Amino acid sequence: MSVHDGNSLITMDALVFTSNIALADGGGLYIHDSNQGVMLKNSTFSNNTASSNSVYSSLDGETTYANSIFSDYIPTSGLASGGGMYVHDSNQDVDISNVEFSNNLASSFGGALFINTNNELIKLDGSLFSSNSAPGHSGGSCYLNNGNRNISFTDSTFSNSVSGSAGGAIYSSVINSKISFDNLVFSDNYAGTTGGAFHMVNNENITLSNSQFVENTAASSGGAVYIEDCARMTVKDCNFIENVVADVAGGGVYLTGITTGNLSGILFRSNTAVEAGGAMYIGVRSDDLIMSNMDMTDNTAIDGGALYIDSKNTGFALNNLSCVDSRASNNGGCMYIGSSNTDFSMSDSYIFNNTARYNGECIGPVYIYS
Repeated sequence: MSVHDGNSLITMDALVFTSNIALADGGGLYIHDSNQGVMLKNSTFSNNTASSNSVYSSLDGETTYANSIFSDYIPTSGLASGGGMYVHDSNQDVDISNVEFSNNLASSFGGALFINTNNELIKLDGSLFSSNSAPGHSGGSCYLNNGNRNISFTDSTFSNSVSGSAGGAIYSSVINSKISFDNLVFSDNYAGTTGGAFHMVNNENITLSNSQFVENTAASSGGAVYIEDCARMTVKDCNFIENVVADVAGGGVYLTGITTGNLSGILFRSNTAVEAGGAMYIGVRSDDLIMSNMDMTDNTAIDGGALYIDSKNTGFALNNLSCVDSRASNNGGCMYIGSSNTDFSMSDSYIFNNTARYNGECIGPVYIYS
């Protein structure tokens, strides 16, 4: 179906689009030039085929999708993005609630969902993303691009997503945006490079809370989470369990270029990085980080079994850290601290039964490079 309407609110309810074919965009539905927006609810899109996506919308009005299913899309082109849904050029809010995206494929970006807008708010709530893939590029389930000012994802699950590059489930490159993720579950997602669960870059403010990261994998860095160049970051009350980096650093979390950060109430258990930071890796240009009430147990890496802090960072405070049973095959069974870090402090912490192969028992738990 193709809809072109410049002045009306488009409402669709209880529709089924299945096994349709389009030579270009919108195998199931194509909506263009609606100044009043679109509301789609209680509908199903399945087994549709096009060169790019199953549902395409390009609007000036608010976009609302609710209580619907987008599944089993397969593209006919090697340049497809947003297999289940592609939202483009919307200057108003995008609201997605209680929607299921499953078994969608995009050969390029965003296996299930691609949002490329300059709107005020993207809101996703109560939704399920399962077994979506973007084997040619980034964002196995979801790709966020352009100038979205506020992004809110709540009460949703991302599982078994695959990307050929960054962001196994989600990739976000939204300059100067504010992102809030609350009560999300990421499990069994895979990224061909960085961020098994998600990869975020160039964000103004990121808040991640009350979320679970279980058995995600990245080929390079950030088995679950990869965050780069963020002005302000808050992570609280999250669990990272059995996430893996197959090659480089940050079995659970990889951070670099963080101006100000606060991490609290986090559990890292049984995460693995081949090289550095079994639980977490903190890269260069990361300053003013406060980490408190952290439980790091049974994590593994070559250097920094649980935590690796790279060189030339300023302003670290570790408070109430429990680091137990972690292992480094080289240095720093619990923690590896690189050279030229300044203003580092640690207090009220418990470090027990961590092991490192080199540098002797006396500095097996913590290794400080100088």
